[in-house]
Amino acid sequence: MDQTKQDIGQDENGVYRSRLAALHQENVLGRKGLKAYDAGDYETALKQWKVLAEQGSARAQFNLGVMYDEGEGVEQDYEEAANWYRKAAEHGHPEAQYNLAAMYYEGDGVEQDYEEALKWSLKSAKQGHRRLRIR
Repeated sequence: MDQTKQDIGQDENGVYRSRLAALHQENVLGRKGLKAYDAGDYETALKQWKVLAEQGSARAQFNLGVMYDEGEGVEQDYEEAANWYRKAAEHGHPEAQYNLAAMYYEGDGVEQDYEEALKWSLKSAKQGHRRLRIR
């Protein structure tokens, strides 16, 4: 195989490695964000996770939701928290689904809506979320 194909991410069988590279980036940036978060360096955590969240990482979207929900490194903003939780919840993240349900139940950052709260609670429970389990 010539060097050009390797440079654009193809292996000898013509398979692109971009998804593997994206997963590696998520792992590296995710760990850097977690390490920064645990050290109280919320600015760095926010920066690392925002890149991933905008690329569609449910875990990073959930993490940003928590930061806005708790006001860690950012001004507390329930609407922004709900926005990030919703994105992660739509990607199937059970904790984001649970937190979004709670926001709908309480009316924090969203209009209070018990039907939406129930919908997201059930989605979370069906995935075995530790606070809600449905068999």
